[in-house]
Amino acid sequence: MMTAGNSVAGDLADHVCGACMHCEQDRRVLEATIPGLISFSSGYGASVGDTRLCLRRDQLVSPHDSCGEFRAVP
Repeated sequence: MMTAGNSVAGDLADHVCGACMHCEQDRRVLEATIPGLISFSSGYGASVGDTRLCLRRDQLVSPHDSCGEFRAVP
């Protein structure tokens, strides 16, 4: 019998974009990638929030998203 700490679901819960080496944490990179994004001012914070850029897939991701290409930050 598996305990909650050893479950596959528990292990996968740690494999999220926010902890992945492909996730660019610097918001300035996101702002530079999407011209005009910063012009939204207060709307920028509300619409983008914790969204980051996945450098592997070249797409926007949320910290709790995940995919099969997860690589832990060294």
